[in-house]
Amino acid sequence: MIRWRVYAPGAWEWFSKPKEYSVEVPVSAAALAARAALDKLASEPVSTFVPTSPCQLIDQITPRRSYYTDLSAGFPKVRTRIKSYGNVKALIVPLDFTDIVGKDNPVTYFTPIAEGVNTYFNTISYGRVAFDFTILPNYVHMDFPISKYGIANTVGAGDVAGYRKAILDATNSQINYAEYEAVYFLVPKEMPMALMGWGPAITAPYQVDGGYIINGATGGADMYFNEQHGIKGATWKWMAHETGHAFGWYDEDYQHQSASLGNWGLMSQSWTNDVIEQNAWDRYLQGWLEESQVGCTSKSSLATAKVFTINALSLNNGEQKAVMIPLSNSKILVAESRRASTLDNFGRTKEGLLVYTVDMTIGQLGGGYVTIRRPGSTSPEFLDAALRQGDSVTIDGVTITVTTSTTNSDTISISSR
Repeated sequence: MIRWRVYAPGAWEWFSKPKEYSVEVPVSAAALAARAALDKLASEPVSTFVPTSPCQLIDQITPRRSYYTDLSAGFPKVRTRIKSYGNVKALIVPLDFTDIVGKDNPVTYFTPIAEGVNTYFNTISYGRVAFDFTILPNYVHMDFPISKYGIANTVGAGDVAGYRKAILDATNSQINYAEYEAVYFLVPKEMPMALMGWGPAITAPYQVDGGYIINGATGGADMYFNEQHGIKGATWKWMAHETGHAFGWYDEDYQHQSASLGNWGLMSQSWTNDVIEQNAWDRYLQGWLEESQVGCTSKSSLATAKVFTINALSLNNGEQKAVMIPLSNSKILVAESRRASTLDNFGRTKEGLLVYTVDMTIGQLGGGYVTIRRPGSTSPEFLDAALRQGDSVTIDGVTITVTTSTTNSDTISISSR
């Protein structure tokens, strides 16, 4: 659902033509109550989580949590991140500056991007989550040049926090941020990479009237760059990747320098026309895969080989989507069936059984997600790493063999010596 609104005291006014906006109504009691509940949840330590399955491995990086805990590969999901179920109220705030002026109609331009983000998460959650976007109808003009904050073209450069604070200082009295669960500050497509070449996710709190902005993203020229260089849908893929952080997911590579999981999902590689569906482990962490769908199996039970048939991860049904085997109390082995879908284009990447491990002791950009290659795989991006019929791999004494592959499934035999 995409909406655009003008603010008026005491009421919403709906419109389809550019207008100005004025001071918003006070923060609702419901928003204040929700924020109070989140205040309590934010500081709950990991130790309060009680696993219901041996495969729900515990986060080892941030046992003590707060509003500044942002990401986790282990259970429980960071409680201040975007909820995993229901409709997420999200706001797009288009911004321009004294040196870079927006030329497009924001509603017309940003609507397809918002729709792409919604479609992505609605698809990989199997319909469990959807975004309701509100798009401000006009660019909100900042009375400073974007160059003031030195963000430039190097990831990590500049004063992003100061930039966000300046935005909030200018808009907090006019926009009721506390009513939204995710906020996106997006710049015009005319933004040069040299002035603002990167824009990170929002995963730490920024105080506003009635609460905080704690989830969303700050757009830079990088959201447009790849669209201009042949990546279809690169704008919404950028925004969906940053939203993945707002769900609590890591970047699933090593230091943005080398692949560890490879090009097998939006959090490991969003600059692609190939495979972007997120993996089974991350869906399990969100609650988008049920226990009956992940085939949790102990290593000790595999002295005699077991056979599993795994449906393609992309299929929206109640069938088994993965097999998960704890290798220790902090490392899990996952096998999932990957096939072409509305999101995954297997042009360069080869279909098959994706086998990987996730290490709960390795944090952001540490390469904690590691793909196990099929015999003969050589692609630096792991494009040829998925197992095919007849292939076999062994990891920490666990052997996985693909006995049969069909259009929508893989049948595998698993044993442990």
